Amino acid sequence: MFPKNVPEFTTAKPELSVIDILQIGMSTESKTELRRLVLQNAVTINDAKVANTNQVISTDSTLFVRVGRKTFFKIAKKK
Repeated sequence: MFPKNVPEFTTAKPELSVIDILQIGMSTESKTELRRLVLQNAVTINDAKVANTNQVISTDSTLFVRVGRKTFFKIAKKK
């Protein structure tokens, strides 16, 4: 279940890699730490587990991102 009150970020890019998505929502973490989270199956985008750090995802619709058990955020396309 995705919480209602989560941080929402916007982007003007039509596509983002998984690492770029995580950097937007978790800017304090290093790229190495973000890659480790993906490889440990801790990242879910739109209710689908992400296992490939190089995967590119379209930002045409809002992305609901979950990292681990307690970190949630949304990424929407800038209008």
